Amino acid sequence: MVMTAGGRRGLRPDPHRSPPAGSLATSLQDIKPYCPPMLFPTIPKCAGCEQPILDRFILKVLERSWHGKCLKCIDCQAQLADKCFARNGQVFCKDDFFKRFGTKCAGCEQGIPPTQVVRRAQDNVYHLHCFACILCKRQLNTGDEFYLMEDNKLVCKADYEAAKAREQRGQRSGHAPPSPPSN
Repeated sequence: MVMTAGGRRGLRPDPHRSPPAGSLATSLQDIKPYCPPMLFPTIPKCAGCEQPILDRFILKVLERSWHGKCLKCIDCQAQLADKCFARNGQVFCKDDFFKRFGTKCAGCEQGIPPTQVVRRAQDNVYHLHCFACILCKRQLNTGDEFYLMEDNKLVCKADYEAAKAREQRGQRSGHAPPSPPSN
């Protein structure tokens, strides 16, 4: 409390005292009685919400200041508390960053997070669910024989050989596939 002229006690905060211990300022109005006005412009503004950051901790990402609650993945909106990834001025969680910018699946062309189990065929990388025969849709496992087509699609050995046998039977019986039209 502060003594005012006339000896009466007032409930105005003393401008020369700090806020009470344990209280958290949440707006400039909360700190005005305790902070000299010349310091207001030095209080950093959050890159997410543009409000002054009066929290105990200020997060610095991409040379900008953030409230802890405002630092979120641009794709999934998850709060980023431990670590984040950035590209082109945008902030991402680990999974979304690698989905966008990491290794792409040869089957679906979507990004593959580094924590995900994959299958490989020559120089191609596939999600487990994409590592499947395009004809029978059976997921291929380690040790399965398959054919890698020119378009990076996979065909299991049984379907490939069955298709090859049908093609050969068609050629022997005179039912060759139609030739392209000529001009």
